[in-house]
Amino acid sequence: MPRIPASLAAISTAALFCVAPVPSAADAANDLLLQVEAHCIQPGRAFKDFLVPPTGWDAVPAGEVRDHFAMAALTISAWYGMDRRGEQDQTETTAEIQKSIAKEIERDIEDFNKREGAVFRHGASGSMLVVETDGRGWFHMTCTLWPSAGNEALQQHILNRWTLPIPRAKTSPFGDVRETSVHIRRNGVPAKLKADVYRVPVEVGPVPLYLELTLLPL
Repeated sequence: MPRIPASLAAISTAALFCVAPVPSAADAANDLLLQVEAHCIQPGRAFKDFLVPPTGWDAVPAGEVRDHFAMAALTISAWYGMDRRGEQDQTETTAEIQKSIAKEIERDIEDFNKREGAVFRHGASGSMLVVETDGRGWFHMTCTLWPSAGNEALQQHILNRWTLPIPRAKTSPFGDVRETSVHIRRNGVPAKLKADVYRVPVEVGPVPLYLELTLLPL
């Protein structure tokens, strides 16, 4: 058998790598969402487990946490009147809404400082994940995932998975939210999972869509 020149063998090997399948944006979005769900939907784990970043995520330094919560508050501020206290609060002034949001920011930061919350950044996608616990286990634990503003594949994947045609959907000029609740069992522990998908108009907030996964005990 004739000997294959080393240079040709190297070219052939390189060609094999070139034709290897490259993960698509949809595949990357699926992997990221599965990772977030696996990290956040785990009743029965110690609350400290939720404060450790998953693989590929980094904890946001304490000095940057306030800026992130401020961004998150900006995203939800347009929804504050309707979603939190009812339609009558559409008459709230901007100053009143900002004051209420500022209080929430301080409460979130206080929880973070007590190690009852954590903020993670996904380097590859630019997504942000906020984990909040009550410090007593998973008694009440919420993960909020903000895809980066330009990550349309991840946003669409969240919509496909969690935005169901359910009657509790709320729609208004401020945006819309759809929510669903399911009973689950993980680690031998029963729990209730509440999922909310918020869609915010681009002109209102820096992130058009975000997902909240809340665990509650049965």
